[in-house]
Amino acid sequence: MSSLLSKEISHFKTLASSWQNPNGPLYTLHRLNPTRLQYVRKFVQLNKGAVQQQHAQPQSHSTYYAPLVQNCLDIGSGAGIATKNLANWCENVTAMEPTEELIQYAPKMDNVTYVNGLVEELASQEGNRGKFDLVCALEVVEHVADLELFVKSISQVLQEGGTLVMSTLNRTNKSFWMGIIGAEYLSGIVPVGTHDWHQFVKPEELIQLLAKNGIEVVDVVGVIYNPITSEFRLDYDDVSVNYMLAARKVVKETKQEKELNERRSTSGSEREES
Repeated sequence: MSSLLSKEISHFKTLASSWQNPNGPLYTLHRLNPTRLQYVRKFVQLNKGAVQQQHAQPQSHSTYYAPLVQNCLDIGSGAGIATKNLANWCENVTAMEPTEELIQYAPKMDNVTYVNGLVEELASQEGNRGKFDLVCALEVVEHVADLELFVKSISQVLQEGGTLVMSTLNRTNKSFWMGIIGAEYLSGIVPVGTHDWHQFVKPEELIQLLAKNGIEVVDVVGVIYNPITSEFRLDYDDVSVNYMLAARKVVKETKQEKELNERRSTSGSEREES
């Protein structure tokens, strides 16, 4: 089994040399990036319970922020449009991309390791189990062949209490007309052949699959594109085309915690009876 759709490799190979061009074929992906990165950062901060302390350097023109994340996994990183931003506030980033040609055009950074492969391959290595406190799968779900294997593998590499953020497309009539016919064939803001509507996933389907693998979704929001301004915004009232979700891997009770909670429950019941 593999989460890889081989046809996707062939398609994205043709875009490799223009991936980093903000005015090229992937123009809308570059425009979307700030919106999705703000969302990722917000839920990393919320999941940690508090924003990390900001340490200002005296007489410095820059401000140093203690890393919010120790180990981040960017799945389907492409040529690093999101990766380079994640690296600014993650101590270590593993950028995983199955199309080798895209990695050749990705920005090289000291705290980023590019891996040509699939998340299930990463999960099969013992040292990666529960390694990452942040996993991002941005504009990836709709390109996956085996979604169950994909989500299971994410759960295996995500540490308990860790944050998962996904962005993808809903499978609706509106997403067919706007996300494929409109975006790819009429306006040309997305390269033709980028999406297959049958690969789109409804939020409720993804939520259910994540829950099955011990990951609790805490937020779902729509992503709306304004063709006049070429800007994206978040909208909680409309998830009919693009949407993002934030989730947290459930922390399992230890044996000691379970026994303590059981004793507390028993003690409480006894007091009520008396």
